[in-house]
Formats: sequence, C-alpha cells, structure tokens
Amino acid sequence: MTFARLAALAAALLLPIATPVPSRAQTPVAAAAEAALPAFPGALGWAARTPGGRGGRIIRVTTLDGEGPGSLREAIEADGPRIVVFEVGGVIDLNRKTLKIASPFITIAGQTAPSPGVTLIRGGIDIGGHDVIVQHIRVRPGSAEQGWMSGWDEDSISTQAAWNVIVDHCSLEWGTDENLSASGPRFTGSTPEEWRAGTSHNITFSNNLIAESLAYSTH
Repeated sequence: MTFARLAALAAALLLPIATPVPSRAQTPVAAAAEAALPAFPGALGWAARTPGGRGGRIIRVTTLDGEGPGSLREAIEADGPRIVVFEVGGVIDLNRKTLKIASPFITIAGQTAPSPGVTLIRGGIDIGGHDVIVQHIRVRPGSAEQGWMSGWDEDSISTQAAWNVIVDHCSLEWGTDENLSASGPRFTGSTPEEWRAGTSHNITFSNNLIAESLAYSTH
C-alpha cells in the first residue's frame, strides 16, 4: 500500500494529516470545535467524541514481527498523538508479551492493512491510557502452549483505569480470562466521584465479534 493511499484513508477517518500538531494545546474555540467532532463517522457511546490520534503523526507498521523496528509494538509504545496504519497484513505472534497502551492519543487503524488484515496471537492488548481508538483487528491469545491452570490469564483486549476509549469492529476470541473487559481499581479515593475517576470510564465497545472464550484453560 502506497503512502498516498494511507494518507487518503486517514483523511477519510477525519484525521487531518496535512497540518499535524505537536500537542493538545488549543485555543478555547478550537478546543470546542474539536470536541464537537465524532471520533469517526458513526461513532457511538460514551467515548464517541474522543480524538484518538487525530492530528498526530502517522506511524507505519511495516513488519509482522512481534517487536522491533517497524512493529506494532514500537508504534504503540511511541509518545505523542499518533495514527497507526499498516503496510502489512497477516499474523503477529506476540509470544506472550502483552501490548500495553500507556501513552494517550492513539488511533490503531486496522482497516488500513492489506488482505488478510491483522491478527494478533499468543497475547492481547492492555489499554491503560486515555483517548485510544482500536479498530478492525483480530485478537486471539489462546493458551499459548501453557498448561491447564498454569496462571497465564490473558484478555484479548482489556482496559485498566483507562478513559475515552473506543474498541470498534474488532474480532476477539480465545481469551483465557475475558475476551473484552473494562476494569481498574474499584475504590481509589474517598468518594464515589473519586472511585469512578480512578477506574475505567467513558468506554465504547461497538460492532465487535466476541466469541469462544477459553473457560477451561490456563486461568
């Protein structure tokens, strides 16, 4: 896939790449205008207005390796607003190393991958930051050759004290704990308001296929 096509796909997702901005600092008018935009056409639910990586740099995934230069892991672990697009399609073996999204303002656009799309195996995604959009990927941790009740518990996608998160049009199977979950500390602070702020909130799970959790497995 050419860079020009990737740029066109990003523009179609309301991700203005022609004038990237280095930070979220804005005038009140600009901030209000951005807050009125949906995350993407048809976005639903509590997180429908998250910007994700809108306005950030484009990071291209150029290898199916589980880590290293050009990998999805490298893109996720980068800092600053970013839009992750794929020049490769196929299976990414995470080798039991969870992908952890800690740095905020990221869009993972799995729909940019060529056929057959992107499938993650032997690991999942843990979202701990905020303003995160994950679309059009398949995640299938499986037992990863671990023994029954060995203690390896892997969600396909989970959120831990995250907020403004959308998981949309993803296929999530074979998790050994949950396939898809919103979680975090339950009682951080001294008031119900502080409790809610300390755990996952403003989460949208939309149009996902969730199937075949492994109940009798490693966890």
